Amino acid sequence: MRLIAFLQHRSVASCICALLCLSSVLTASAEGTLEAMQNSTQGIGLNISNINTVTSGPYRDAPTENRLRFYLKTGEKLYFGWNSYNRADPNPAQVPVYYRIIRSSDEQEMVVPTLVTPGSGNPGYIPDWTTARNGPTVINGAGYDALQFDPGGGANAEEYFIEIYQSADAGATPQTAQNTVLVYFDFSVVQTAGNVLRKGRVYSQGWSILTYNPANNFRGDINIAMEDNSFFGYTADSTIAKITFQGGFKPLAFVVYFNKYGADPAGGSSPTYADWLATRQSKSQSGSPTTLPDGYNVFLNTPDASVFPLAADGLAPVLKSITGCPGSYSFNVQMRSPGDIRILLDRNGTPGFQAGTSDRYIYGSSDTTGIIGVSWDGSDGEGNPISGNVQISTSSKLLRGRTNLPFFDAEQNLYGILVQTFAPTSQYPMLFWDDTQLATDASCSIITSNNNTTPAGIDVSQEGVSQYFSIGGVFDYYGNRGWDGATVDDPPVVPVTSTAGSGSQTASVLCDDYGNFRILNTWFWTGEVSSTDTLLRVPAAACVVLPVTLTQFGVQKRAQTALLRWSTASESSFRAFILERSFDGRVFHSIATIAGRGTSGRNDYQYSDNIAGVRSARIFYRLRQVDNDGSFRFSRVAQLQTDLQEISLLGGLINPVSGALRFQISVPKAGAAEIRISDMAGRVLLSSRKELFEGTNSIELPQTAGYAPGMYLLRVEAGGVQQAEKFIIHR
Repeated sequence: MRLIAFLQHRSVASCICALLCLSSVLTASAEGTLEAMQNSTQGIGLNISNINTVTSGPYRDAPTENRLRFYLKTGEKLYFGWNSYNRADPNPAQVPVYYRIIRSSDEQEMVVPTLVTPGSGNPGYIPDWTTARNGPTVINGAGYDALQFDPGGGANAEEYFIEIYQSADAGATPQTAQNTVLVYFDFSVVQTAGNVLRKGRVYSQGWSILTYNPANNFRGDINIAMEDNSFFGYTADSTIAKITFQGGFKPLAFVVYFNKYGADPAGGSSPTYADWLATRQSKSQSGSPTTLPDGYNVFLNTPDASVFPLAADGLAPVLKSITGCPGSYSFNVQMRSPGDIRILLDRNGTPGFQAGTSDRYIYGSSDTTGIIGVSWDGSDGEGNPISGNVQISTSSKLLRGRTNLPFFDAEQNLYGILVQTFAPTSQYPMLFWDDTQLATDASCSIITSNNNTTPAGIDVSQEGVSQYFSIGGVFDYYGNRGWDGATVDDPPVVPVTSTAGSGSQTASVLCDDYGNFRILNTWFWTGEVSSTDTLLRVPAAACVVLPVTLTQFGVQKRAQTALLRWSTASESSFRAFILERSFDGRVFHSIATIAGRGTSGRNDYQYSDNIAGVRSARIFYRLRQVDNDGSFRFSRVAQLQTDLQEISLLGGLINPVSGALRFQISVPKAGAAEIRISDMAGRVLLSSRKELFEGTNSIELPQTAGYAPGMYLLRVEAGGVQQAEKFIIHR
């Protein structure tokens, strides 16, 4: 049943692909529908909607993750067009839309709002699937009469973005509650000398897709599957991941995201490994649909290496020693390249990792090189403590290109996805997920369509799942991570997502589909670099039992106060916390005493420090933890930036740089920052103005991907405060 269906899909898809490739070698010269829509009967359109709380597609003033971006070098133009429909159900109709083009570096409007009316003979109008695949007439005479954007002969190589939207006031503002789909679309970057198409230059952090039926007046249709559609993600460390839908992926409306953090942006765009343990879990999304900002750039083709170069292989970590005491150990690791690290405790006598045995993986991460500590509780894979003063066999791997695929509201996915990576070698990585935290609703009907009555899923976050297995005795890379209503006694082609089945395949209601109104996250790494096996000795010294166990301590700015929060796991023979403050990080003074509670469970504390009159750029805080006998010890220091420190480059600036320069600016209130890059001879190579919102802003400067190797100076200014830092371009 399912097996036959899958093999039929693979066979038919291969034939279709071969025929399409054969027929379009000389004709297909586009980027858009050509890649997204594999045949004329299964519609895949670009969805643009701000209806209610949905934010999908590149409408005017949309969130930055929705932007449709393109990169032009000197002597290049963008040729583009579409066929726009209003998604009025049951009678969609063609609708005119406006577009405008913005330069990313300073958000200057390069093309004012311009109306595009669908209809034969109108510039930018694409009448059908074949014409969309043929591309603009400047490349292919059988194509369409394209609109074009020319930044001018003297323009620098840089990024722009286009906004497409309905408007009732001549393009000045987007129409509220618009629901548009570009049923055919093309955005082609063309080198004017010779009219050469440059693929891999059009990208977005969130491609918004709608499946529709061309034979039914272009209506959205859950029964239309995405088959053999591929998307490419360019990761933070300049590696590439490619995903291909294997057939039976029926999302109706769907946004393609790649990111570093998973299903929840609460931990920031580049969370620590400890924070990622929570943000990577799949989650139910009750209420309003979600957006996932600060992701990776996603392409319809392999990113152009002249703008988005691939990183060289990283260097394997070096395990140096184990320190600490039973229950609280630390692996001391020399990180020679940034990334995640996986340490293997090889305990069961069989080389390599075997799930369900005494073998165990321990994970950590670092955005920089140098010595780091990776915490370990001293137990093996079965939870048994390992005795002190013994040697254990260990090895480690550098895991590069941490990539998450958070699928939001993708109801059905019969045959899973195939993931391939390039870093710079090609591989099919293990896939990981954790669906155990999904909620199950009680009812499912037309009026409760945002519910989900299917059970929570399984956790394969430790061992992962291979994409290589046998179908009908034939082993191959078939992909994985599918959900489609299979029960446990009817083995699916790919392993079931849930041990109790994955929902139904009916289209009448959606709340019995496993992916409905959930963010189902899958993660993997684009590359691995292994170390050699190492024998390390486990220390035997006993731990000193402390009267209080402090689990966290942090500070946030709230208006004119500093809000300090901390938690303890247990308190015994403990008297009080003395909160201390410093303006230079060296000399501290007591500002408050908070009595301990003396209980064995978790305790949460907070204190508000009035800083309205403070004129220091930074404030430092620490806790003096005082026991009943008068002895004490200090917590780590927590640091707060005040209003006088208008700008700060945080730890997101990775040095050296091999592609786009990425960093973060933190400001206490909205404003603007001036960014300048110069070479060591003082020549200014880039001058950019960025509008900032209150809090932490992620900045990306793709122009640096074209710089020659060497040292450069980055200078950032906001509110009269400057900060400069040297960085190195390395290829």
